[in-house]
Amino acid sequence: MGRFETRQFVALPRAGVTALESLRAGHTIEQAAERLACAEGREFDVLSFVEALMEPEFVAEVDERPVPCTPSRPASFPRIRPEHVRFALSPVFPVLFACLMVAAVATLVERPDLVPSFHNLLWSPGGSVVLALSVAAGWSLVFVHELAHFLVARATGVHARIGLGTRPQFLVAETDISGIELAPPSQPVATNLDSVVVLLILGALHAVRGVTWWRRHRAKRR
Repeated sequence: MGRFETRQFVALPRAGVTALESLRAGHTIEQAAERLACAEGREFDVLSFVEALMEPEFVAEVDERPVPCTPSRPASFPRIRPEHVRFALSPVFPVLFACLMVAAVATLVERPDLVPSFHNLLWSPGGSVVLALSVAAGWSLVFVHELAHFLVARATGVHARIGLGTRPQFLVAETDISGIELAPPSQPVATNLDSVVVLLILGALHAVRGVTWWRRHRAKRR
């Protein structure tokens, strides 16, 4: 259980889940303790359990009085709803990705000169221009990488947040996907793989686009 807003999540034993369900149904702490004792055959300190839940701010109110809590950090791109990006979890997506990878490999077999080399980075005699555009292109790919994490996490209902951090002294972009553990088992794996898939798709599209340009150019020369 947990709160997406505060990025706080805990794992509960079966007795804790039963007590929580009883409290959620409107029973008092004493009633929840009695029901739990009947179900498990032994007594439980439900009051201490509730007090422990107040520390990570999981309790909204006590006796209809709101419990003060730390203001939550807003999620990135809040207008993007899970239903907007549900396609990221579609089983059709891996099939399309596999077809694109096959097309990219076939393209590179036909045109091995399209395989990138370090010479592609030195596309201009102006070193400052090359450096500036390389940095811009690099951070653009970083943003696409993190955006892929964000979209798949949002598709699962996680209020993901994109930000900057350091690892350990280097400036990096990072996506907070706390709460993805509550999603079905296959979805956390998809969230970690999606960014790699997106970068591979960009590379495959570049290769396919390159051979298409080469064929058009050869046709014009003829």
